[in-house]
Amino acid sequence: MDASVDALRRLDLLPGADDASVQEGARYLSELAQMPLDVIAQQPAQQHASAAMLEHQLADLCLRNTSTFAQTQSALHGIPRFGVQCKDTLASVQAHTDRIRAAVAAWEAHEKKILAARHAFVQLEDTYASTLQHLLSLAPTMRACIARGHYDEALAHLADLCAALAPIPLDAPPVRALLAEVQSTLHGMHKTMLSSLCAPQTKLPQARCSAAYLVHIASLMRTLLPASPLAMETSVLCCTYLDTSLSHATRALVPGSDALAAVDAWYDAVRSASRNALSLFLDNPVDVRAKDMGMPIAAFAARAADALCAYVRRTLAQWAASLHADCRWSAYETVMERIAALHTTLCRISASLAHVGLELDMLLFPHLDMEHAVYTVWEKGLAATLAQARDAQDTPPCQAASTGLAASLNAVRHFAPYALQERMQSALAELLASVEALCASAEAHAYYTTRLAPWALRSLEGMFMHDSLP
Repeated sequence: MDASVDALRRLDLLPGADDASVQEGARYLSELAQMPLDVIAQQPAQQHASAAMLEHQLADLCLRNTSTFAQTQSALHGIPRFGVQCKDTLASVQAHTDRIRAAVAAWEAHEKKILAARHAFVQLEDTYASTLQHLLSLAPTMRACIARGHYDEALAHLADLCAALAPIPLDAPPVRALLAEVQSTLHGMHKTMLSSLCAPQTKLPQARCSAAYLVHIASLMRTLLPASPLAMETSVLCCTYLDTSLSHATRALVPGSDALAAVDAWYDAVRSASRNALSLFLDNPVDVRAKDMGMPIAAFAARAADALCAYVRRTLAQWAASLHADCRWSAYETVMERIAALHTTLCRISASLAHVGLELDMLLFPHLDMEHAVYTVWEKGLAATLAQARDAQDTPPCQAASTGLAASLNAVRHFAPYALQERMQSALAELLASVEALCASAEAHAYYTTRLAPWALRSLEGMFMHDSLP
């Protein structure tokens, strides 16, 4: 092969190129020498065809990829500039390596915080689903139970709330908001139970039920909100009940109304309140841990008796003041009948209240006021009798006086206390002395001495001996 190459070089058939080109050219000439002449004769045409095809393909490639070639050329031209930018960027990165590391560390710390917050949020969701959701639903559930009248169920939910909040600080804002909602929910039930307890003529079973609910609410609320009005002590509940009952009793004592009806209404209110209070707070208390309520109940009885005494005094004064000089004799008897009926009613209600354990001695009632009213009526009757005797023209004074004395004695027979015996007899003696002074004739004086004076004194004394009240 080397000999062939040297021969071809001497013939100037090979270009002075590198060894690879020379070897290729020698190999081509060697193959060409071995080809038939007809094949060699076809080589130029085939090469021209191949060259034309290659030229066509190259032209088509250039037409279709001119933009690509341009972009490639631009990219090639930009490579140096991009290299410079990369070097600058790399230098900047190298210069800020510490800051990048610090940023990465901060990001890692922030990532840990985010993961911790996410974990806490998941725990909060679990806690809400397991506990808080039930607690937060208690207030609406209690409100629905109260609206339907299921008070026992509502208080059972309140007890569950107390047990659930026992290990939790009650001053936390969510807990305070929950307790405020619970207090608002229970306020309506508390008001309803208190109104039912303090309503006039409430029967003992209903009163005991209402009081038991109020005591239960108070005992539960003391663990949640000790300063809440719903957490009232049993003593406060008792005093509230007694004050309201006293208002109902005194409201019946309307000035100018029917005295007997007013006293009976007062008696009904006081008797019902006393019986309920003694049973609920003393004999069989709804709260066994409460202190003795005997003193408040006794104070209630005393205040109620004071109100009744004041009403009786006013009424007696009005009745006595209604009598004047021009009154008919029947008016005196009417007033005395009212006084007697009032005294009888007071004695009756005093004895009846004693049977329920409420000692209202008659000393509490205004005996002196009654005696004063009776004596006032007696004095006015005697004064009217004397005036009638003095003004009589066609009738002798003794006969005119006997008419007035008969009417006065008939009025006093309804109610004549023993304590007034001496005073009434003295007043009658003064009247008789004045009538005797009016007797001008011996006949009139004899009538007075033998008939009028003995009859009047004997009649008055007989009233105290048989018909009088102590």
